[in-house]
Amino acid sequence: MSVEGRIEMRPKMEGDGLERTLVPLKFNSAWPGQDCTWSPGATESPMMSLTHTRWSLADSRLAAAPPDDRGRIRLEFTADRISASSGCNTGSANYRIEGGALALGPMATTRMACVGAAAQYEPAFFAFLAARPLLTTEAGDLVLEKDGARLLFRSVPMASAEAVQKFVYVASERRPCTGVAPMQRLQIREQESDPWQLYYGEIIGFTHEPGIEYRLRILEDEVPNPPADASTKRWFLDMVVEQRMTTR
Repeated sequence: MSVEGRIEMRPKMEGDGLERTLVPLKFNSAWPGQDCTWSPGATESPMMSLTHTRWSLADSRLAAAPPDDRGRIRLEFTADRISASSGCNTGSANYRIEGGALALGPMATTRMACVGAAAQYEPAFFAFLAARPLLTTEAGDLVLEKDGARLLFRSVPMASAEAVQKFVYVASERRPCTGVAPMQRLQIREQESDPWQLYYGEIIGFTHEPGIEYRLRILEDEVPNPPADASTKRWFLDMVVEQRMTTR
């Protein structure tokens, strides 16, 4: 917990005389794993729990510029693990909050080759996370700051605890489909030998780029009473397992 206050000489809790006492003036935040009760009438609320949350990059102020598709740069937290995607590779590590700072253990990352802006941004991104940046929440956003560098993340939906994990292939091109309104649909299949089928929805957290074929690990939730021309399942991106360029 972070608190602001002043030191005053106050009567001892036990015995006679005075002692130096911290008089709290402002409670700034409470960190995961620590207990701090907050009443509805208080002016400052504790920081939200990070457990089972996912965040997408909204603004970056690092030495290197992020790729155009910032939505692929994400953080995801469990009770004690963080998954961080640079927009190209994904790293995983234990984490804890120490004195308001995000402290990571050794991080294991995937080893895909990055190109363009992603190749320049990735080392700056992972180095910043490893530098113990200060972690705060502002109006529901997640902010990391260190020595003038800053990352701002926005919360994105996550699958429920009952979601089922599965693997799917996504074709390099969408196909037109006419239902309630004309749309360009993803083409998916579960086995590489299966024919492509239209998927009547979007994969939450996934950004499709034409000319790239993907193999994804997704989490599947049931959708009660879906609208017309919509899928009865809701899919969330869990991991990009493979991606490769295709010739058109």
